[in-house]
Amino acid sequence: MRSIVEKYESCLPHKRDYLSLLEDTNVKGKGKNLKYDPSAFARLCTMFAETEAKLEIEAVMDLLTKDQFFPLEKMDVGCEMEYWAFFEPNAFSKVLIVGAGGYPQIVLYAFQRDNEISFGAVDISPYAVVLCSMFIAKLGYENRLEAFTCSAVEIEPEVIHSYDGFFITSAVREKNETIERILLHKRPNAKIYAREDDGHPDFYVPVTISHPDLLTAGEARERWRNS
Repeated sequence: MRSIVEKYESCLPHKRDYLSLLEDTNVKGKGKNLKYDPSAFARLCTMFAETEAKLEIEAVMDLLTKDQFFPLEKMDVGCEMEYWAFFEPNAFSKVLIVGAGGYPQIVLYAFQRDNEISFGAVDISPYAVVLCSMFIAKLGYENRLEAFTCSAVEIEPEVIHSYDGFFITSAVREKNETIERILLHKRPNAKIYAREDDGHPDFYVPVTISHPDLLTAGEARERWRNS
């Protein structure tokens, strides 16, 4: 881990390459021999957050100033499988995106395919909430999405109960605690989807909970492969 920190430390946050950072830390590939170091790990977590923030700012600004969408391959984002596995079978009316960030691509993907669905978008970072609000307003969807700032594990029970679907992104650090809170307060038939990245278990927390109303990214990928 120290060598990776040294590699990227000299690079300004807005010039770091996200895909390169992902590749270097992927335990199934180049990062398979990573040696854990507490201080290096903390710094790498910050680098991930900074680099993702850079991408979100670029994506929103491209839309606001150039009227063009950011290339998704630069963000390592794909929504087709998630929509197929989670959204299509459930016909949600209102979904909460937890850890939405500033540019929740899954929201745009769903809006383009469902004229009725609405969203809440919660993030612990105020800057991300403001970016998300600007992104949605630019596209004319402000009446179908409410962005707000809150810690994932502090979402009020009455707020949880108002949604019939929950989509938890990879970047949520308290992922399993958040799932437990949602399971405790959600409607009986409400469903949960949790992204996870098994190539980066130290940086994107894996799901350790099993529940009939919970679909993990790993389970979704298995269904996708077998469809």
